[in-house]
Amino acid sequence: MKEKKTITELIEDNSHILLSSFKMRKIIGILGMILPLLLYFGVMLTSKYNVVQHSISLYFYTFMGGVLIATLAMLSIYLFTYQGPKNDSYYKWDNWITNIAGLSIIIVALFPTNSASIYHNESFVVQYEKYHLIDLHNPSAAIFFLSISCMSFFLFTRSGKEGNKAKKIQWWIYKFSGVIMFLCCILIVFMTQSNNEKNPEYFLGIPHPVFWLEVIALEAFGISWFVKGLDYRIKDTSINNQVLD
Repeated sequence: MKEKKTITELIEDNSHILLSSFKMRKIIGILGMILPLLLYFGVMLTSKYNVVQHSISLYFYTFMGGVLIATLAMLSIYLFTYQGPKNDSYYKWDNWITNIAGLSIIIVALFPTNSASIYHNESFVVQYEKYHLIDLHNPSAAIFFLSISCMSFFLFTRSGKEGNKAKKIQWWIYKFSGVIMFLCCILIVFMTQSNNEKNPEYFLGIPHPVFWLEVIALEAFGISWFVKGLDYRIKDTSINNQVLD
């Protein structure tokens, strides 16, 4: 007869798999948080040109375009391979949302944004022609941010906030991050539509509004995923010793 194990024992038996998965979550979170810095300072160091672009997507046309594409590709691969807990009733939702996010972000990478609003300077702009016939970039970027905001707000928090103080803090971080990403996405759509520009230079006197909203959304995304990967052990002692059938 097969011996039954508690949740704690199962975690210990599979700790190497769990650690690998949670490390990847932290890596994805860190990449999201540092991507804007990598692009800005990368262009500045390689060309000594420190003008902020109207959008993160416009860095595709600079010397840091390869870094942008590589980061988006890594993110897409991880989202496609991400698996939620199979014993969870929300397992299918996990898969659907991460697959949609992964597909949308690879489309963002394959179909660059229109280069018409780029700050053009021969010292840092590598490529300047239009690469696509239809605009798939901006809708896909919006779908990506909406997907990951839903994931942070609804799926990361489905276990509830009951438990110790750390778990409650994590719950609020997921909720707050999801709201921030959603609001940033809505604001970007609103200002671009109201100005009839893909990347308006100013909005209410604020320069490069799309760029800064994208930065805020990426920071919220990075923080949410980094926190998700901080601890692989279940801290709620009330379920640690439950025996699984």
